Amino acid sequence: NTRQRGTHAVVGVGTIKAPLHCPGYQALVGMNQDSWGWDLGRNKLYHKGVNSVYASTQYPSSSSLSPTTTSTLTDPADALNNNGISYPSKSDDCFVVPDKFYVVLDLEEGTLAYIVDGQYLGVAFNDLKDKGALYPMVSSVWGHCEITMRYINGLEPEPLQLMDTCRRVIRKRLGRTNLHLINHLTLPTSLRNYLVYQ
Repeated sequence: NTRQRGTHAVVGVGTIKAPLHCPGYQALVGMNQDSWGWDLGRNKLYHKGVNSVYASTQYPSSSSLSPTTTSTLTDPADALNNNGISYPSKSDDCFVVPDKFYVVLDLEEGTLAYIVDGQYLGVAFNDLKDKGALYPMVSSVWGHCEITMRYINGLEPEPLQLMDTCRRVIRKRLGRTNLHLINHLTLPTSLRNYLVYQ
């Protein structure tokens, strides 16, 4: 339920150095240089949020779909991370993020974006390419908040092997509810084990 997110529900990514706890009511994800996040209640992007005039950006914005810079930026790094930039467009203060949405992390391009109700909102953050390992992060200050994250897909920076592609096709064809039927396929045991990631 979108009303049960608390006052500082933020979703994004962070490095291993990103803090996992903080006192008080704060947007933990995006509060320093080691994390990037979208505050779902305020529709703002956060990066280097502590003591930064340019820390938060309205998201989604009411301008065009592509981000536009403002004249108040003084740090080039702020431009790369959309601090001070309206993002994305066609939104207003009443924009409500539904219970389910997608976080899109493209490590080849070094970008973080979001998809809401099937609409790609554009790049929220750039310049994530050389930050090292990035981990999904969620913060909320509401004590009874329940959050579920599900990894959907990822691609290696090389073509998938034929075996991986075949396994994916077979598992998809069977469907999630029929995966137990793999043991009944007339295949060698080693192949059946491969299909169930053993």
